[in-house]
Amino acid sequence: MLPVAGARPILSNMGPDVARRIKGGLSPTPILLLLIAVLWLATHPYQGLTADARFYMVQALHALDPTRFADDIYFRYGSQDQFTIFTSLYAPLVKFLGVGAAGMVMTVCGQLLWLSGLIYLSKGLIPDRFQALLAVCAVIALPDAYALFSYGEPFITPRLFAEALTLISLALIVRRHTRTALVTVAVAAALHPLTALPGIAFLFLYLALARPLWWWIGALGVVAVLGLGLIGVRPFANLTVTYDAAWFEIVHTRDAQCLITAWRSDGLFDTGATLCLALLTLTTLKGEARRFLMIAMIVGVGGIVCTFIGADVAHNVFVTELQPWRALWLLALVARLFVVPMLVASFESTELESLTRATLLAALLPLFTSKFVGSIAVAAPIMAVAATILIWQLQTRRQLPAVLRLICLAVITASVAVTPFFLFFGFQALFETARENFWRSLEAATVGGIVLGMIVVMAAKPTAAWRRLAWPLAAAAVLLVPAVLMRWDQRTSWTKFIESEPPIPANLASAIPPQATVYWEGGLEFLWFDWKRSDYISCSQGTGAVFFRDTALEYEHRLKSLWPLRTLDFAESDLCANFGVLQKADRTKADLQSFCAHEPSLDYVVLVRPIDDVKATVWTSPVPLQFIGTKNGRVSAASTDRFYIYSCASII
Repeated sequence: MLPVAGARPILSNMGPDVARRIKGGLSPTPILLLLIAVLWLATHPYQGLTADARFYMVQALHALDPTRFADDIYFRYGSQDQFTIFTSLYAPLVKFLGVGAAGMVMTVCGQLLWLSGLIYLSKGLIPDRFQALLAVCAVIALPDAYALFSYGEPFITPRLFAEALTLISLALIVRRHTRTALVTVAVAAALHPLTALPGIAFLFLYLALARPLWWWIGALGVVAVLGLGLIGVRPFANLTVTYDAAWFEIVHTRDAQCLITAWRSDGLFDTGATLCLALLTLTTLKGEARRFLMIAMIVGVGGIVCTFIGADVAHNVFVTELQPWRALWLLALVARLFVVPMLVASFESTELESLTRATLLAALLPLFTSKFVGSIAVAAPIMAVAATILIWQLQTRRQLPAVLRLICLAVITASVAVTPFFLFFGFQALFETARENFWRSLEAATVGGIVLGMIVVMAAKPTAAWRRLAWPLAAAAVLLVPAVLMRWDQRTSWTKFIESEPPIPANLASAIPPQATVYWEGGLEFLWFDWKRSDYISCSQGTGAVFFRDTALEYEHRLKSLWPLRTLDFAESDLCANFGVLQKADRTKADLQSFCAHEPSLDYVVLVRPIDDVKATVWTSPVPLQFIGTKNGRVSAASTDRFYIYSCASII
């Protein structure tokens, strides 16, 4: 196992091993395990088949009946399904359990495996059991975002399983189980190669730095990749292919996460906060722990550099498809995993002043709150300043000069004073735009604060006090589990309605013939999962634009045709093409005619708002469509149970 700097237990006043049962008391370990479960359930509520979970569900449905979705733009020119075995495992479960139950079961299984992998890795890296479990809490409680993604996602995709298996493979390699680690990461790559690639790179560097033979093995791997490219095996056939101007412009807009220069400011702040934490922990670690984090930094920063050179500058298709920047997920997780040992080492160090330690703790406060209200733009600079001061003092071993003391006081003041304001305004913005998101975030923040408080009590109390507090803390943890479990399923009524796969109402079935092509505003999931048919165009269906040129061009063409109607799809996310101002007071007959005229293969258009002077068939849903989107960092919401069905044939 890897030794960590400051190897004395975090609770030095509780004896040499806080994880053992204290005589006359209760071991902290089961309490911490309960608090980990509470923290996870509170911060990872189940929202159903949302975000990327939709793609893997429709891929499973497509595998069960390819004829239903053959014409869908998501599948027409190829899909990511060809690069994973996940669909083969998922489809039988969907057939047996149905859409809703299969999604929930796989999410639970994936999250259990992920948490198990994280705990296994933490215990392999951190000798003290109590510190190891606290480190797991830190990974869950601190913001998990990296660029436009996050680790340990609350919905089902193969990324969840690939991350879990990658964590297990890293835990195995530090225990010197090399063969098993390589097999495990290979399975992860079969599920999601882009997610497993950072783990493969990490294992290679970890082994190669110890045994030069692995450099030769790596060279053979490069030769094999080049050979596969020469004989035209996808995706290696794109090694020498570059994006043309039209295709690259679509990728730059639709798949901006693939290009460093196209990242939003919050993605840059997320990355900055991760690098600050990594550098900070690197300064306090020693020996093998330092080596472990250093390799994670090489992989993470190397991924950013490779993306910038290969995708942003060279416009190489293979590098852009590979998305090396995703290596940040591993660096983000490992950096947060070492936060607790870093705090222990900092507080045990005789080279740090109390003011420096207070600054560090203060800087972690806005970082913690950004998990719930997204104020990372404030948290990241504060963390950068605090990290710089702490690193400077550890390296120079000098007392803080007057200027740095003033900066420390400013950081502490800003953290303590500004954090409540950002919490207030962040929650207020959610309350005004998306009430469900508001209550979800408020509950998670409340539970997170309670758990954090309980952990502080456990870490601060001496043995005598612990004997008195152990059972009350255990009782509180036990009570919190069912409380958060009852609120775990936070699917909207619309999502539950869709995932229950109710029969299509007769009046709706008669209004839209089975073979007709349909555009349904905000109704992609309804058509995919309930009606089991294609949607003509939505922002989500363009996700394959980075991989397939024909998908990109067709996606842009259809979206431009749809633009005059300014539908909900344009407010879905920042991934959707940004053609200009979204607001449009009224949709006109000319707007609808333009859409239908530009898309001759389109038969019906279903909108959530009526158009004057155009006859429509109105369908009232048993439950309202609840639409929540995020564009340019702003949340938008809509709700309606009335849908207006227009026939293109009758208006052209």
